[in-house]
Parts: sequence; C-alpha cells; structure tokens
Amino acid sequence: MDGAELDSVDEVLAAYALERRGLPERVAGGTLNYNYRVETNGGTVFVRRHRRELDVARVRGEHAIIEFAATHGIPVARPLMTSSGVTWFATPAGVWSVFPWIEGRTASRGQITAAEASVLGEMHGRIHAAFALHPGSAGARFSMQWDKNQSLEVLGRVAGLAAERKMEPGVQAAIAFQRELLGATRLESPGYFAGLPCQLTHGDYHDQQVLLARDGAANAVVDWELYQVTARVWEVVRALSFSGLLHTPQLGDYLRGYGRHVRLTAEECRLGVELWWQSRVNGVWVWSAYFLEGNERVAGFFPAIVPELERLADPVGRAALATRLMHAARSG
Repeated sequence: MDGAELDSVDEVLAAYALERRGLPERVAGGTLNYNYRVETNGGTVFVRRHRRELDVARVRGEHAIIEFAATHGIPVARPLMTSSGVTWFATPAGVWSVFPWIEGRTASRGQITAAEASVLGEMHGRIHAAFALHPGSAGARFSMQWDKNQSLEVLGRVAGLAAERKMEPGVQAAIAFQRELLGATRLESPGYFAGLPCQLTHGDYHDQQVLLARDGAANAVVDWELYQVTARVWEVVRALSFSGLLHTPQLGDYLRGYGRHVRLTAEECRLGVELWWQSRVNGVWVWSAYFLEGNERVAGFFPAIVPELERLADPVGRAALATRLMHAARSG
C-alpha cells in the first residue's frame, strides 16, 4: 500500500469515527476490489475500496441487498454507518465501504469435503428461496444477451496483444483455442432459454464467498456487489464450476443441500448446462480484463479456461452432466 492509499484509508476511517492502529493488512483474493483488514480503536474492520467503475448508486444497492438478506435469515456482515448516517464514503480514490470483521475460513478449493459442499449448497438454496420473495424478483424474465461476432473480435484483439507482449505459449494457445472453438460453435438465441425461472441472485456465489466457522457452519456470505436478476440454475452451475465441484462427486452433496430449499426441474438442469457452456465459450471477460483493462489479478483464471472448454464442448458430456444435476436435485 502506497502513501496515498494509506491516507485514503485514514480518511475513510475518520468518516466512521475510527482511528487506525497499525498498518492495514491486504486481504488475499478478489480480482475487482481492494480489501483490507484494519485494526482500529473501535475493533477490527474490513475496509473495501470498490472498483472504480462502481458508482455510489450501485454501492447503495448492494448495501440494501445485504440488509434484505440479513432480515431474511442469511448470515451477512452489515455495512457500518458513517457519522453522517450513510453506509458508504467517497474519496478521489473511489467509493469505500467499511464492515465489521467476521472471523472464519473459506473452503480449500480442490479439497472441498462432502460436508462443506453440503453447507455451501444449503446456503445457496436458502439465498435463492429468500430472494425469490424480493420485489426485484417479481416478474423476472430471462434477459441475458450475447454477440458471437463481438466476442470473436475481442479474442482477435487480445491474440494480437498477447503476441506483441510475448506472453507464454500456453496463454497464446488458450486464446487461439477459444477463438477457434467459438468460431465453429452455433450459439442458441436468448429465446431458447426464455423459460428458465429467473430471480434476484447474489450474482457471484461460490466457495470463497462463504466464511465457515470452526464447526463447519456458515458464518457469513460476503461480497454481494454483483447482485443481479438472472436464471437461478445458471448461478448454481456457475457456483459449482467456480468452486471446482462441477465434475466431482461433491456436486451431489452441494445440490442435495440446495434442494432442501429450492428444487430445480429436469428442464432447468438441461438448459442450465447448455447456458453455462454458451457463456463459457462466448465469454471473454478474463481476456478482456487482463489485456484491455490492465487487471493482471485475473491471470489466475488462465489455466482453467481450456480444460473447462474441452469438457463442455462435448455434447455427450454435457448431457451426462445435466443428468447428474437432475438426479442430485431430485434427491435434495
């Protein structure tokens, strides 16, 4: 942390009538925001500088979502209030929020146990059940859009930049692989998925967003910044994939936990897998963030791109995955 960032943290803390004790500690993880653990005269707090493109209205919306979750039994960290009575603070460096520090651990990705997968899935089901009652879910319809030609254009641009920067061969090969695969893939139109049940969701639910207590229970669900209305099964499949569970036996434990609160239909499972496949082969966010926006923190996602695309590109494999989802959802 440089001097300017430290001054910003102090300015933010002052708005909450807090004084820093020692240097802030950067919290590991996260690819969009800058997060710090800070000891203060009022206890330990979690200080977040939201990504620069996030405006105050969106931050206020996130805080309202967190409040709704809390009042519906979802364990969360409620944002603290400044001396002026709001839950955010703006500086030239960006918009900030401060939360009480919540102790807990996250599951170890790649080593998630059956019990942990069940806890993660059960909490996901609780969130979806609660947020189905949110006014933002009323009349929700499928609204995802995609443009294959635009994605191909981006992949072409990043391929050129990767070559110019002499990126390692594996990265250049991954870009080329996705570009070729997307070019050969016929994407379904949004109307194909229009029947999927949609509602307000967390938006970025996965294993690293759930703090676990020593006994394995969920202490808190964090990072609600990407809340959105979308197909609930899409977020389920996304969470399974991001948590490294989509192709493991723990998929069943996750969905059985989820099914205690929400039951996915067989058609949802089939369409959900197809939608996830399309979103992956057409998705260029990681490449765009790294090469066009300068966010080098997303480089950690590079190694998983080709293996995931190779798995999902097989229609027989996708059908088998949808069947696994359906059977696990039924047994919840």
